[in-house]
Amino acid sequence: MGFSFGHRDTDNLVRNCRIERNGTNGIFLREEDTVRDSPDRNTFEKCLIRDNGGDEGGINIMFVTNDTIIRDCTFESTQEGKQEVAVKISYGAGKVTIENNKYIGNSARLWDARTAPPK
Repeated sequence: MGFSFGHRDTDNLVRNCRIERNGTNGIFLREEDTVRDSPDRNTFEKCLIRDNGGDEGGINIMFVTNDTIIRDCTFESTQEGKQEVAVKISYGAGKVTIENNKYIGNSARLWDARTAPPK
């Protein structure tokens, strides 16, 4: 995994970085035991997120994480089976702003479980 945010990793700005070829997620905003510990108000700008994991997503937003911003990033999949989904959002996640990103070779730009209740 590239970056892992959780347990009150809040108010971070990740800008102009390359996150690539990790075995799972490029960026993981993980589920915590309590809402109080969720990784809120994190911004990712102008990052290259390439060839991470499989269907786990370049960025995976779990639990009740709020106010995530993903802006001006490039999501790229150059190898079959790598980073098939650019951004994955779990059911129950809060506000996510996705603006002006570029997608190259990803099977899906967004997988958003908030649009349908869990089975």
